[in-house]
Amino acid sequence: KDRLALIPQEGDEPLEQYLRKILHRGRNRLPACGGGSDHRHTLILLHPSQSLSQVVRRMKASSSGWLRERYDNWPGWQRDYAAFAVSRDRLPKVKGYIRDQRDHHTTRSLKAELKWMNADWLNVPESNLEER
Repeated sequence: KDRLALIPQEGDEPLEQYLRKILHRGRNRLPACGGGSDHRHTLILLHPSQSLSQVVRRMKASSSGWLRERYDNWPGWQRDYAAFAVSRDRLPKVKGYIRDQRDHHTTRSLKAELKWMNADWLNVPESNLEER
């Protein structure tokens, strides 16, 4: 919430493992997970029996409890989220982007990052990329 820097780099791998377990229970897969100290990007392959909103709700609720046990003052995830459908031919590029999140955010602001993603592979109307 409020984009607070609360997840240290050494927490990336344990958080990814935890998210993978949550998703696996619903027969979903997590090919990539990464983020900065204030957010996560996940590439989720949804099982046909699952809806995106169910999966995100379960993932946020479970991981918030888990993070609260590990980090003082964990306020929980922000309420909103963004999701994009990705074609199979774009998966390698998206996986690389997600894995390199910490590096991306040392050199680019969120707004610059969204514009770069859009120019490279997102193809979302510019007006939809504004921070709220």
